[in-house]
This record gives sequence, structure tokens and C-alpha cells, in this order.
Amino acid sequence: MINNTLLSLETATYGNSSLAIFNGENFIAQTFLSSGRATSTELLPAVKCLLQKAGAEKADIIAVDCGPGSFTGIRVGIAAARGLADGWKSEIIAISQFDFYPDMTDEKTKQLVLLDARAGGGFYYELREKDVLFERGFITPADIFNELINPNESVIFCGEFDKKIFQNTELSHYKIIPEIDAQAVARVAMKNINAGIKNEVEAIYLHTTVKIPK
Repeated sequence: MINNTLLSLETATYGNSSLAIFNGENFIAQTFLSSGRATSTELLPAVKCLLQKAGAEKADIIAVDCGPGSFTGIRVGIAAARGLADGWKSEIIAISQFDFYPDMTDEKTKQLVLLDARAGGGFYYELREKDVLFERGFITPADIFNELINPNESVIFCGEFDKKIFQNTELSHYKIIPEIDAQAVARVAMKNINAGIKNEVEAIYLHTTVKIPK
């Protein structure tokens, strides 16, 4: 159970920057920011306004989306979170865009989450298996079946992609695309806190493959 004031920052998504504040696990308010470079100038005044609505002088916990996503947005969000945390002596909770997709693996089934990289004609991906290291990186559509999976494997796909990539296969598709805003960031952060999950506060760009323990 979260009993402290929690401020969440969502600047990694394209054109959907927002901030939200919670009193414990109770939602107080959310505000949306302009997309692009204006986000950085609007962010701190928006934080002040949200704190006033919550009747708080500072946030005890700051949750921030570290990507993958907008290169500039990720940097703005992490820099703001670190600066505020230093000044307030607050805890930072880092989450990833991949955290919005529930784990659907089992002993026989893998899960592949694909996020549109918006550049290079490919995807940022997270390949999950039950109770083992999972893998993150960048992949082109042509290499999905050459490097990541076998079409005969049991795999659930989810995320942002053209379904034509998987035509002529029997692979499962989880069709729900989560709505990502600061409220959603806070909810995932609370879930991770309660589960004892703590991630590094660092930008996730994923042009190289990394292995991460579950």
C-alpha cells in the first residue's frame, strides 16, 4: 500500500506528455502538456500546480517513464525526475513502456512485445519467457522470424505493428493497446513498488540487445 504523495511523469510517448499526482493510491489530478520542445518549459509550473491541488509541498515518490519512445521526451522526463528527487530527497521509480503489457508467458509460451521505433523501419522489442532472462532490443520486421522466434513456436504477440507481418502464421495476437498517460505510469509504478520491483532510472533506447532478469 502506497501512503505517500506520488508524482508521475509521462513524457516518453509521442505527443501525449502528461503529469499526475496521487495521495497514496488515490488519484488527485492530471494535466497534459504541449508536445515537442514546449514540454520542458511547461513541466515545472505544471508540477507546482498539481502539488497545490494535492495540498502537498513535495512528492515523496516520483514515477517516470524511461522509454522506449521520444528521444527528447525521455531525456526531459528523466532529467526533471532526477532534479526534483534531488531537491525533495524523494524516491524515483522508473518504468518502461513494456511494463504496460501484462506478462502472458507460461512454460510453453513466449511473449513478444513490439513498439514502433518511429525510425529505421523497425521495432523496439521485449521477448519474454517464463522465469528466465528476457531480452530487449531493436529489430526489423524481416528479422523477427530470422533472429527472435520460430514461426512454429508458441508465441503471443502484442504491441504496435502491422498484422501483415504475421500473416500465414498461427501465432496468437493480444490485441489490446494500453492507453499511456501519467495516471497509467503511476498505476504501474505502484504495482512495481508493491511487488518489490526496482528498475534503473536510465533512458531506454534499445538499439542494442540487452538481457534483463525477471
